[in-house]
Amino acid sequence: NMQTKFEFRGTGRELFKGLLKGWLLTAITFGIYLPWFLVGLIKLVAGKVTIRVGEDELNVAYTGTGGELFKRGLVGYLLSIITLGIYLPWFIVDLVKFHQSHTTAVRSDGRVFTLNSALTGGELFKTFLVNYLLTMVTFGIYAPWMMCNVQRVVLGATTIRENDRVVGTVAYTGQGGELFKTFLVGYLLTMITLGIYGFWFQVKLIAFFQRGTEITVDGLTYAGNYDATGGESLKINLLGYLLTTLTFGIYLFWYLADLLRFQLAHTSFAPKGETTGAAP
Repeated sequence: NMQTKFEFRGTGRELFKGLLKGWLLTAITFGIYLPWFLVGLIKLVAGKVTIRVGEDELNVAYTGTGGELFKRGLVGYLLSIITLGIYLPWFIVDLVKFHQSHTTAVRSDGRVFTLNSALTGGELFKTFLVNYLLTMVTFGIYAPWMMCNVQRVVLGATTIRENDRVVGTVAYTGQGGELFKTFLVGYLLTMITLGIYGFWFQVKLIAFFQRGTEITVDGLTYAGNYDATGGESLKINLLGYLLTTLTFGIYLFWYLADLLRFQLAHTSFAPKGETTGAAP
């Protein structure tokens, strides 16, 4: 069994203890502390994520710092403002590469894996520009194709490395036409049900993008799968929203832990041709 599965082992209590200080400092400093809070969040969450590949287990770790993220965020934000948004693709690529360079997955035998992107701001800018114009010209109808094209460009530039040696590639195969149908049906049913179907719609969207993602390692291609159901999503989100509201936001940390556990438990990759779960 060469399926790749994910598990989040953190608890709401751990997130509360680890993030409360950062949450308060972000509020007190009017958002200035946000980069440090985000790094703390990513570091804490990553440290609780385990990846199982067959019988092997990999532990995820994150080593970025708030200071580094603050500098990149400040420069990127200012340049995006000065250029009236034109610099935004370069800013996004810089953030992606920053987080990738500080994220590792360490296998039980000591092998260290990282993601690396060869994407450039210019490539992302061209993709955004062409697809944005087509979306505007078609009054938004082209949006599903735009989402798939951007995903294809971003994932297609990503490689998997073991100690700086390329051992795998990532690709995206989802098609805009299929996504358009999912959007159309989901939107109509959500409207008809006064928003209730939105939970099923969300699950179908996540499943669509997950199933369009393929990872090739050592010549073997793994296809993504997401087998959550709309009913499960409804329960966890409704309960989390209500308890977060009743506790004036305190339950948010437990809600986040439940969401992470739920999402990762239903996400998997398996060699193409294998069945990994039922459709939502």
